[in-house]
Amino acid sequence: MNRRLWPELLDDAAEGTIWATKAMTGFGFEELETYDEYVIVVYTPNYFATHDVERVRDHLRKEYGVTRELLYKPDSYTANGIVPDNAEEFGLSTAARYRG
Repeated sequence: MNRRLWPELLDDAAEGTIWATKAMTGFGFEELETYDEYVIVVYTPNYFATHDVERVRDHLRKEYGVTRELLYKPDSYTANGIVPDNAEEFGLSTAARYRG
């Protein structure tokens, strides 16, 4: 991924191509040398709408050349403290709803 991805995703959100996005880091976007140091989160309005999850994933792959595995984790998982280390305690095989 190149450093232009974040501004492009902001444009996508403003245009309605994706619902919303945020970057999570304690350092600030400008201070980071690579995208390997933080997570970019892209939201969809309803995680039950798998067609929309797939549409956004396909957009990221086709438009920006994203090749890494993408994980889709609903906010409800985060609110309940579901992380990879404890997913099985919640009856889940992984802390992500969708992978691909």
